[in-house]
Amino acid sequence: MFAVSPFVSATAHADSRTEYLIKMLETGNTYLVKVQAAGSLGKIRATTAVPALIRALDDKEELVVIAAATALGQIGDAAAIDALQKLSQTARSTAVKKQARTSLQVLQNAPVPSGVATPDVSATQAIYLAKIDAMGNTSTLSDAEAAHLMKSVVTEALTALPEVQLQAAGLSETQVRQKLSAEKLQGFIISGALVGLVWHSNAVEVSVSLNVFSNPDYSLLMMPSGSVKVPVSAAATAQPAAKSAEQSKAVRRLVDDMLRQVMEALPSVL
Repeated sequence: MFAVSPFVSATAHADSRTEYLIKMLETGNTYLVKVQAAGSLGKIRATTAVPALIRALDDKEELVVIAAATALGQIGDAAAIDALQKLSQTARSTAVKKQARTSLQVLQNAPVPSGVATPDVSATQAIYLAKIDAMGNTSTLSDAEAAHLMKSVVTEALTALPEVQLQAAGLSETQVRQKLSAEKLQGFIISGALVGLVWHSNAVEVSVSLNVFSNPDYSLLMMPSGSVKVPVSAAATAQPAAKSAEQSKAVRRLVDDMLRQVMEALPSVL
């Protein structure tokens, strides 16, 4: 990810960065590269990227489509309404449909002319403050590798949710309470573990558990767990980099599903 201004810049440097991100979105050799490119384009509200993001809605990878739909909502260009409307009706994935409808609602409620910079959508819609805590491991991966994988996946998944604002590191309990009160947010803390990771001849199977606490009190709210078996090609297991990408993809798919359930349940437990 790049550290960039919160508003679209007219400088040549910003233009070249946007062009680079668009290229990565369109030609990236892994789904993670495309997801990160779409996320960056959304955060800088790059209106020139809208056509590329609309094309990315047809990507074969579900996470790329979700990232592109999220970015289109953040950018706020009404030119994306028709594409998001179609996606919300025709997508096979429930997660894709949900994100398309969320972004579509943003655009329909606050249409913005092309080329006009807007406030950060995720910031204006946030109703939860989330702290990501320690991640454990009982899988075959090393503890360090599993912790990094889980924290990265949970961070990416929560960042994609417009209703969630991630808590900055180093805040004291008093500062957290002040922030919750001042911004009228509800807080939760999430930790978890990669419970299992098993490679089969044509699939990778992952199991994850999450713990959700109130923030900053650490009262346990829920303990969801789940597993998923994702088909993979033989080629994906032949190269370490490809194998790592596939297991990350499987964990992300599972965590996305689990976090959707968490977000649906939060209003009744906080």
